[in-house]
Amino acid sequence: MQVGAAPRPLAVYIVGAGIGGLTAAVALRRAGHNVTVLERSRLACEVGAAINVPPNAMAVLCPLGVNPTSHGAVVLQTVTEYGKSGELVHAHDVSFLSEESTHPFLLCHRVDLHSQLKAAATSPRGLGKPVELRTSSPVADVDADRALVTLRDGTSFRGDLVVGADGIHSKTRCKVAATKPFPSGKSAHRFMLDRAQVDEVPGLGELFKPGDLTFWADVDRRVIVYPARDGRLLNVVCIHPDDPDRWDGDGAAGRETWNESSTRAGLLSLYAGFDERALALMGLADESTLRVWRLMDMDALPAWHVGRLCLLGDAAHPFLPHQGQGAAQAIEDAAALEIVLPFGVDEAEVPARLALYQRCRQQRADAVQRLTRLSGEDMQSGQADVTTKAVGFFRLNCEYNERHNSTDILRHWMMRE
Repeated sequence: MQVGAAPRPLAVYIVGAGIGGLTAAVALRRAGHNVTVLERSRLACEVGAAINVPPNAMAVLCPLGVNPTSHGAVVLQTVTEYGKSGELVHAHDVSFLSEESTHPFLLCHRVDLHSQLKAAATSPRGLGKPVELRTSSPVADVDADRALVTLRDGTSFRGDLVVGADGIHSKTRCKVAATKPFPSGKSAHRFMLDRAQVDEVPGLGELFKPGDLTFWADVDRRVIVYPARDGRLLNVVCIHPDDPDRWDGDGAAGRETWNESSTRAGLLSLYAGFDERALALMGLADESTLRVWRLMDMDALPAWHVGRLCLLGDAAHPFLPHQGQGAAQAIEDAAALEIVLPFGVDEAEVPARLALYQRCRQQRADAVQRLTRLSGEDMQSGQADVTTKAVGFFRLNCEYNERHNSTDILRHWMMRE
């Protein structure tokens, strides 16, 4: 910036309109920047699944004016574990996760949170200039040094900053590092059920108390159930070893996909010998929406940024589902970007500020990834229960505020400058 020149907003292009990309869009809009989001899809069919929104994510969302409790999110109260045969292993009261924090631990429908973020980004009301959301805009290339984004149709955009928030199969990651995701050895069937439908099955509905996350665990497979939309829906996730006949190579069945449709019979065959109540739950799955996802992992990246390009969310650090922190860590990334890129930052400072962003986030995300992997390890002989370890990790993950962390790091950095 020239001496005496008035500060101007940065021109920011975000690749990907998922939870992380939209949170970053809202945050950077409120910071005073001009934000455009480039999304490859039409956003016409969002994934119908629930997600965890823990206190560390809420600490970012609430100051942005986004609160899932207004859209039917359920406060997590208990975690109940059953063994393969249906014996009660443990029931943990985890209400302390909300009570000891400024914010609650929520269970939320992903579509509802996504809709709230999209509205906060694009609404003419609120702080800053509304975000421009361009759908059906697949990115073909990024010039990180010039912050130049080129779409598949040849259209190009040049700004001051590009944020790669384009998911686990990111097209922007290769500009930063050669690291690629790899199969974790597990897959997950996911589906949702109407609570009323579950209650019609004798002895089944009574298992699922308000605010309860319920699961069955065997050595190498689990069934996890939790509510959304004021308890009117139940989200079901069945995690199990990969089926070698389903997937090929590093992705899936020889196609550019990592999820595909499945059948009730196929799902039930993976859980032969399980508690009849768990099997009854699986038997209610709607085959028209039942899908199986290959769970991917990735080694830690050596860097999260190059030139004027940085990575965010699954593009930087894909998460396995065992701690429910994937979306939360993307949301924390967005908070850090907002803090290190306040209004008035000169475009020439962007590369240095992205290095600061990495300093704020990399160690934290790597640590949560490690805890997530530990939480998802197969049970060993003599291990009493899965829940005790997982709940301990919940506390470590949730008692954190990225706004405070990034603000402290920025303050110390500016003092040294």
